This record gives sequence, structure tokens and C-alpha cells, in this order.
Amino acid sequence: MIKLKNKRANEGEMYLSIWMFIIWIAIVAALAWGIMLFNSEQSDIRYREAYLLSNRIIECLADNFDSSKAENFDIYAAGCGLSKAVIEDSGDFYINFTIRDKSSGKSVYTFDRGTSVWFTDCEYQKKNKKIEKNFAQCSYQTLEYLGKNEDSYTINILTATNKH
Repeated sequence: MIKLKNKRANEGEMYLSIWMFIIWIAIVAALAWGIMLFNSEQSDIRYREAYLLSNRIIECLADNFDSSKAENFDIYAAGCGLSKAVIEDSGDFYINFTIRDKSSGKSVYTFDRGTSVWFTDCEYQKKNKKIEKNFAQCSYQTLEYLGKNEDSYTINILTATNKH
């Protein structure tokens, strides 16, 4: 029995394997480039964290604050989910809020805890309208609050975080 060899078929396989090798290299290079781009992008969530912290404080005050018992109010014990050790001892957070009677302008309650240096960073960024990369990221919120006794209050909240 005589076997006939098709030379052209063998040459085609040789060219096919070279192109397949080039395609595999291109796919691997594209995947490596995409993964490198994705992982090299820095995501800074400090502003978002400060904003969420201020929202948690707002919810806590709305649920638990009573102006008639303001001098005994403890935000850590009020069930707000805030840890004194994390806020005051970690060095990563700053919380400052003042509750004022809207009609008289008198301060009813003031809270100022955490790393107070971040207050200076926040004021500098607010004044210059520029966010500095190495400074703490801040969230300012001002809102009107209707108390349990139908009293109207203004709450000014500043939260900052520099947690990396």
C-alpha cells in the first residue's frame, strides 16, 4: 500500500501553528495590560467615608437626641454604632457638630472629638476650594432639625477622615 503525502497540508499546519502562537501571545499581553491598568488605579474613598459618617450622626441625632436632656447626651452610648476607641484613639477620624436653637441661635449641644488637626486641613481646603491629596477628606453638612418638642434646630456637622 502506498501512502500519498500532501506537502501543502503540512505547510498549512506549520503556518497555522505560528499564527496561533502569535494570537496567544497577543491575548496574554492584553490580559496582563488590562490587569496592570486596573490594579494601578488608586481609589480614594476617604471623602465617601466622611460623608457616610456624617449621615450616621444625623440619623443618630434624629432618633436619640432630646434637647431637654442635652447636657447628659452621650453619642457613644446612644446606640449610634460609633466606637469611642475608633473615633478618639485611632487618629484617623474627626467629628465636630453643633446643635443650635434656630430661634435664639444659642448652642444647645457641641461635640468635638478625634484628631483636631483635621479641622485645620478641612478649613484650608474649604477656603481654597481645592482638595489636597495628602490632607484629610472632609464632609460638611448643615441641616434643619425639628425636635421632639416641635423646637427647631440647626445642626452643623463636620466629619473628616484620613484613614489610608
